[in-house]
Amino acid sequence: VLRFRTSAAAREFHSAFDGVPYSSLEPHALCHMAWVSRVEWARDGTPPPSHTELPTCPVCLERMDESVAGVLSVQCAHAFHAECLVRWRDARCPVCRCAQTPEGREARCEQCARAAPGDQTGADGEEARDGLAEGLPDGVTAGALWICLICGHVGCGRYEGGHAAKHFLASNHTYALQLGSNRVWDYAGDKFVHRLVQNKPDGKLVAAEGAEGAGGEEAGCGAKLDSVQLEFTYILTQQLDRQRAYYEDNIAKLECERSAECEALRARAAAAEAEGAALRGQVALLTRDNKALDRRLQQLNTKLSTLQNELSEERGLATALAGSQAQWQEQARLKEQAFMQEVSDLKEQLRDVMFFVEARGQLEKSECATQEEIASASVSVAPAKPRRRRR
Repeated sequence: VLRFRTSAAAREFHSAFDGVPYSSLEPHALCHMAWVSRVEWARDGTPPPSHTELPTCPVCLERMDESVAGVLSVQCAHAFHAECLVRWRDARCPVCRCAQTPEGREARCEQCARAAPGDQTGADGEEARDGLAEGLPDGVTAGALWICLICGHVGCGRYEGGHAAKHFLASNHTYALQLGSNRVWDYAGDKFVHRLVQNKPDGKLVAAEGAEGAGGEEAGCGAKLDSVQLEFTYILTQQLDRQRAYYEDNIAKLECERSAECEALRARAAAAEAEGAALRGQVALLTRDNKALDRRLQQLNTKLSTLQNELSEERGLATALAGSQAQWQEQARLKEQAFMQEVSDLKEQLRDVMFFVEARGQLEKSECATQEEIASASVSVAPAKPRRRRR
């Protein structure tokens, strides 16, 4: 199934590929297309309600749709595509090998190779033995062939070579069908037997009329037909009873299987319901836990935002303190330098004072200098020697 976006594209595709061969190697395999208004489908491979699945052609295994390709039905109720049946090129059904034209157009006697109808002279010209001969109904000319209904042997009649009767004497096959009239001859009873034959115009099975004769013979034929009908009815009823019993057994088996399957499905459904209830309980618990976790997460987020604000404030305060600390450290360093300078000056002054005091004491102890010399004396200190650099 192909779906197009526009109707113009669909018409173009249809005109380009409808009726065109798929391959040049198979010119008879043509591509057929049909317009589809809507598509309906069902589950499990069953057709939708009020719909019937199209059968498939036994030859090409494709669906048989009358709107796409012609469908032909043969006498044995088998349907095919018209092209597939034409390509079959055989008078027999491709499925059951049923001959659509029972009369062989080129049938010949197996002994004298005489066509039907054909030459009037036989191979040996002999008459049938012991007076055994087939009847010759009105309207049928001499030269018709007879086919054995047991083994399919084809032989000429009593008016040609008598090979059909000779086949009966050799094989004891009683019944032979006359090609052309579809009537059956009984060699044992030396007469025509009135059974169901195939109607030539439409191919239906009809009751064959017996040869014209006395009224007693017609009454015997009617009795035989009644007995055949009763026998056929009995066989048909027996077969129908067997089919009914067979289908009833199949239906019972299917019902048992269906009931077991339904029980299994019910058990699975109950287990699935119990599992669903347990899962619903778990979902409720998980939902409650999720709500509690959401609340806790909100609290933690609030606390985290508060701590982040405090951290930012602390960082700002630490930055300010670090700046003030640097200023104080600079001030302390300057004060320390000033203090050290003052201490060094005081140490020098103290050294000078001590030196002066010691020198005065030494001078007072000495006898060479007087008080006036000591009072007018001055002390000078030699400059310190520069230190030598070590290599």
